[in-house]
Amino acid sequence: MPGFSVSGFHCECLLPNKEEKSEEAWEPEVQKYHKDEFVAYNSDQGLDSFLYGCIGEKPEYSKLWEIFKMLLILSHGQSCVERGFSDNKDILSNNMQGQTVISYRMAYDGIKNQDGPIEDSVTKELLVSCRHAHARYQSCLIQKKKTEDASDKEKRKKEVQEELQSSRKKKERLEKMVQELTKEADELATEAETKHKMDLLVKSNAMRSKSREKRKKIENEEKNIDGLHKKLKLM
Repeated sequence: MPGFSVSGFHCECLLPNKEEKSEEAWEPEVQKYHKDEFVAYNSDQGLDSFLYGCIGEKPEYSKLWEIFKMLLILSHGQSCVERGFSDNKDILSNNMQGQTVISYRMAYDGIKNQDGPIEDSVTKELLVSCRHAHARYQSCLIQKKKTEDASDKEKRKKEVQEELQSSRKKKERLEKMVQELTKEADELATEAETKHKMDLLVKSNAMRSKSREKRKKIENEEKNIDGLHKKLKLM
C-alpha cells in the first residue's frame, strides 16, 4: 500500500509476548478460534472477506491486517501486460518506430482512462502545437541523423583503434623473432668458425636471410601504424 512499510518494530508487534512461556501463549489465535472456518473455507468465497472476518475486525491485529492487505493487492497474473499488447495491436501500423508508439499510447491511454475524448480538449495551445508538428518532425530527423553519424564515426574510430593495436602486436612479435633469429645465426656462425663446419655457416646465413625478411615486414607494419595514427587524428 502507498506510504506503508513493514518495519522491524511492526514485525516485533506481531509476535506473541516473549515473557509468556506456555505453549498455549504461542499458539496463533486464528488456529485456536477459527480452525473450523479455515478447514471449511471454499475458494468461491472471497479470500479478502474471509480473512477480514478472522483478523481485520480485531484491533489487536490491525498491523497484521495491513500486511495482509499489501499481500492481497499484489497481482498474480499478466492480464495488464497482455491488455497492453492488445492496445498496441490496435494502434500499430507499418514502419512505426518507438517514439511514435509511445506518443500514440500516451494519447490512447489518456482518452481510454477518460472514457472518451475530454470535453473542450481542443485548446489553442493544442492547435498551435499541431501546426508545428512537421517542424518538430524535421528537427527530430536532423537530430536522428546526427546521432547516427556520431555512432558511425565512433564505430569507425573503434575499428581503426583495434587495427592499430593488432598492428602493434604484430610488430612486437616480428621484432622478437628477428632478435631470436639474429642471436641463433651469430651462435651458429661462431660455432662454424670454431669447428670449421660449412653446414653450420650455411644455416647461419639462412637465418640471417629470414631475419632480413622479417625486418622488411617490420618496416611495412611501421608504415601501417603511421598511417593509422594519421587516420585517427582526422577523425
